[in-house]
Amino acid sequence: EGYMGVWRHPTNAPSRQDPSPDTWPRGELETVRFHPYSVHLGAALAADSSPGDRAAGYAGALRHAVARGYSGWTAEELLAPLSAALVGGPWRACVVQAGVNDVVGGASAERTLPHVLALYAACDRAGVPVVVVPNTDADLVHHGMCADGVGARRELVELARLLSEAAREKGRPVARAREEMPMEPSHSHLWDDCVHYSAAGAAVMAKIVYRTMCDHDL
Repeated sequence: EGYMGVWRHPTNAPSRQDPSPDTWPRGELETVRFHPYSVHLGAALAADSSPGDRAAGYAGALRHAVARGYSGWTAEELLAPLSAALVGGPWRACVVQAGVNDVVGGASAERTLPHVLALYAACDRAGVPVVVVPNTDADLVHHGMCADGVGARRELVELARLLSEAAREKGRPVARAREEMPMEPSHSHLWDDCVHYSAAGAAVMAKIVYRTMCDHDL
């Protein structure tokens, strides 16, 4: 998650106060920043002192988060860099959230599913537990690269369902980010734009992922 080698990366996005592009004055967009939730997840892991860690002799070595995110990459394109990163372990777990760029590009949930499952399979081969994060909601009607925002949003909902179903069949931990971070007015403070989390949203996402890891003794 996050953006590879990027922290303070500028982007044109809706105002945090009013996320609807329909209300923007023509030509006036607020510049916001991406907020990788791995920073908050790493802080939680750094403070982790679970007995399992001590018994395994980790001595804090696996109490940090390494972000590997590639802006705009599809799930299929992520397989090679993920496989390379897995070699550099040991890893406590691998948190995978992928597929939204596939859908934005016009792919269906059915077509995207096997590419995301291939990422999980790569972790299995490396002996690294997977924490599945089904894609959170996205207002793709307002995504400049999405030709059919309404249809793509439906596909994203279906992809999240398929990923959750596949994960549970394999007994994989599933983070309830979609349920706990709905894209609606009462949760607008969690979003910077139609797809990216705000600083507050990143903090919430990190808590959801960390809780999922703890609930599954990871």
